[in-house]
Amino acid sequence: MQGLVINFFGALPARAHCKKIKTAVLRLQDLLKIPTQGNINLKFVDDAAMTVLNKQYNGRGASTDVLSFSYIENSPAGATEELGDVIISVETARRQAKEYGIDLTSELALLAVHGALHVLGYDHNDTAGRESMSRLQSEAVKAAGLKYREFEWK
Repeated sequence: MQGLVINFFGALPARAHCKKIKTAVLRLQDLLKIPTQGNINLKFVDDAAMTVLNKQYNGRGASTDVLSFSYIENSPAGATEELGDVIISVETARRQAKEYGIDLTSELALLAVHGALHVLGYDHNDTAGRESMSRLQSEAVKAAGLKYREFEWK
């Protein structure tokens, strides 16, 4: 297997969205300059499904825009097939795109890149982490020809 493989599941956005989202996430491979190999699964859901997941994994009974599940830490040495899942609420993404004045594709790509960075071990618990993730997100989204908006760190 060579490099990252991006798989799409769920209530898929239009094909044009998927192509741009995939381009943005795959751009991380070049930006990170590491030989990351494996699958990142992007799953698109509605707010109801996201609320169930957010309650189950974070104890919050409300929808959120993106959740990430990394399998890297728990995989045996050398196993690189499944890196993780990124779950995105398309309904929340649509509202946020409108709120920030960007198109839906740009918002979905930003959320996918943000989630993929978490899968790859990045976090925003401190200023350095937020700055690093912000720079990588911006570069990846812009490299896909999309509009970047500053991410609100939660």
